[in-house]
Amino acid sequence: MTGDGTATLLTEARSHQAAGRIPQAEQLYRQIIARDGRNAEAWAALGAIALMRRNEDAAAAFFAKAITFDERNARHHVDLALVLERQGRLQDAAGRLQQALAIEPGSAEAHGTLGRVYGRSGNLASAALSFERALAIEPDNPGTRYNLGLAFERQGRLDEALTHYEQARTL
Repeated sequence: MTGDGTATLLTEARSHQAAGRIPQAEQLYRQIIARDGRNAEAWAALGAIALMRRNEDAAAAFFAKAITFDERNARHHVDLALVLERQGRLQDAAGRLQQALAIEPGSAEAHGTLGRVYGRSGNLASAALSFERALAIEPDNPGTRYNLGLAFERQGRLDEALTHYEQARTL
């Protein structure tokens, strides 16, 4: 298949997915992979569909395939990390997020997700640092601000926690 044909199929698949026609989108993504098994975008899209269907094992496998073919795409690493976090594989999730941040250091989502993973692991100092980094990039994110407050509260830093809870509430 030519690059133009793949691009056309990807456009059509994205359109179906955006409109909520998931079976049609999935069918097109699978056609793309059948013709070009190295298409990272199609693998990642299948991962997103599997995750939406709560099939975490399949989602992890699809996102890992996407990374195999496009390892410099931070989004793929973040997506896989989100699945790993859901599966309780926190150390693996942290590793993927660190890889995402090596590629895209300005990703507030990756910093915030890493903070959440660290918090769940009990590493509250690193959690707070990751949330602070996320807020330096995206200061008006109430979820990240709340999570920073939670990390501070769990460390016994109650005044700082209260400040961030109040800021989160006003955003």
